[in-house]
Amino acid sequence: MEKDPFKEYIRQSEPNMRDKVYVWHTLSLYDVMLQKANFSKKTLGHIQKLYEKFGNEKVFGRKEIIDELGITESPASELIRKMLEIKIIAPVQGKGKGKYVFSTH
Repeated sequence: MEKDPFKEYIRQSEPNMRDKVYVWHTLSLYDVMLQKANFSKKTLGHIQKLYEKFGNEKVFGRKEIIDELGITESPASELIRKMLEIKIIAPVQGKGKGKYVFSTH
């Protein structure tokens, strides 16, 4: 069976292509989840900004949300509640109470 020369070129020239595809897939899933949530444009913008800052790897809490978005405690807590509700973030064990990471599924 012959290999597709273009796919082979891409595979060899970009060894991290699998990671890029994974990120694209994750963002697509988030888009679907957010569209179903029917959040305001402002809330969607906040979530997008947080994802761009923290990605799937960095742990964050209310303080980091406040610092990043320039909002107060109450709106930060409400945003966390909304993100937990649609399962776009998940609590992290062993990092202290109120720490989260963007979900990978």
